[in-house]
Amino acid sequence: MGLLSKLHFLQNAFLVILFWNCAFLQKSTKIKPLEFDYKTIAENYFGKNEKPFPLTVQSGINFQGSTTQDGQFLVYTTDKESNFDIHIRDLKTSVSVPITTHPAAEYKPSFSPDGKYLTFVSEEFDSAGDIVLVELNPQEWIQRHLQGQMNELKNPIFITNPNYKNLNKKDRWIDQEPKFSPDGKKIVFVSERFTPGKLNLVIYEITTKKMYPITLNGGISPCFSKTGDEVFYISNKDHLNGEIYLLNLKTNLETRITNDEYLDLSVSTSFNEKEIYYISIRKDTNANNRLDVHDNSFILKLNLETKQEYFLSSGNESII
Repeated sequence: MGLLSKLHFLQNAFLVILFWNCAFLQKSTKIKPLEFDYKTIAENYFGKNEKPFPLTVQSGINFQGSTTQDGQFLVYTTDKESNFDIHIRDLKTSVSVPITTHPAAEYKPSFSPDGKYLTFVSEEFDSAGDIVLVELNPQEWIQRHLQGQMNELKNPIFITNPNYKNLNKKDRWIDQEPKFSPDGKKIVFVSERFTPGKLNLVIYEITTKKMYPITLNGGISPCFSKTGDEVFYISNKDHLNGEIYLLNLKTNLETRITNDEYLDLSVSTSFNEKEIYYISIRKDTNANNRLDVHDNSFILKLNLETKQEYFLSSGNESII
């Protein structure tokens, strides 16, 4: 055997050995996800100061997050694969896996308080958006993905478009921003179906399947109070840029929370109901002579009793 032939033989033998070693390692080694303790991280890194820190570190835009009541699982919208899909992350580990992978956009996910159901917006059958309700076990979903098994959303309920398969009965209204009530029995969302051409808040009762409006003069970014008796939301009925309001669902009494000329967005409430959190755009940072979502924004906390504002971000962030 010539020298060149020997070299080829040794090279091929080495590749075969390397292949089998790699295959053996892959079969015998179980990779354990990296564990996280965000409470410890927050206390050690930020101390008592309330500062935001990332829960996702993957590429692309990651936003519109919602957690289970126990704080273990996070669902969020991402364009990691160049299309808006919904991913889920176990916040005790480094694991993040997709829930939706459809070519149409899916976004604005919201967990039920018990973590057993998920609602989100889908553009699969309506480009204006449909509200979808699905049953989901976060722990099982993640484990199946890690084991290489195929995950599939079973029996999704298209709340706002039940006749999506019938071209003559398909829904074409704008439906967006679903949020669960604290008891998990209702979903509040934004729609124009009761006020064509104008977005308002609509409630869907899951058991009775009843759907009815709770505002008529404009409303977006709804958020239930922790008791479920009230809804915080944004409306531009008194100011073009929008203000934050609180609507009592039992008395229909409405309270205006903010009174300024800023662009206020995405309101949510604290666990003790004493504060709300929201995004506020206060400067025309892109110099187009108006406040819009392309300008840099602040994250604020507002004490509902004292009306004291606390800035939780630097104001250098953009929500787009």
